[in-house]
Amino acid sequence: MMSFQPVDINMKQHSSSSPLPTPVLVESQIIAIAEAAARVAKDSPGFEPKELNLKKQINREIQMVMTMSPEDPNRMEELRKYAAIYGRFDSKRKNDKPMSLHEISVNEAAAQLCHHLPALLTRREDLFPLARQVVRESGYQYSKGHSSNSKQLWAVESPSINCNRAF
Repeated sequence: MMSFQPVDINMKQHSSSSPLPTPVLVESQIIAIAEAAARVAKDSPGFEPKELNLKKQINREIQMVMTMSPEDPNRMEELRKYAAIYGRFDSKRKNDKPMSLHEISVNEAAAQLCHHLPALLTRREDLFPLARQVVRESGYQYSKGHSSNSKQLWAVESPSINCNRAF
């Protein structure tokens, strides 16, 4: 299990109207999450996709993503978009504050799980606890008592990769 050390990481501005920065995952964190997701997916029972109402556009899009070839260069971005737990593109809630590192990590874990088990795109009630488990198993450490606005985050030094692109 990889342990994350507290370091300052590059922060991305959430939006032009928000002065609060949004943390980004570094490459080593993405790799740790991907490896943990592969282990969890391997140990998980096979999930059957739930039946989707194909009259809804979003369900047709989810079905399309589920059937994308693993070699498709856009597949991971689409998985990140539709597997997101926090800050979903179709959320009615106004996101006036940036996502935390934990929320971004859970979103990445959900996408990585759906990479191995695409049926989870239709089973959000199963995806969420599994994604949290992946984050825990990847070495994410919670630091109680720290402000969410703090730039001191649990990370590993590496070039940063922005995983917020689809969120």
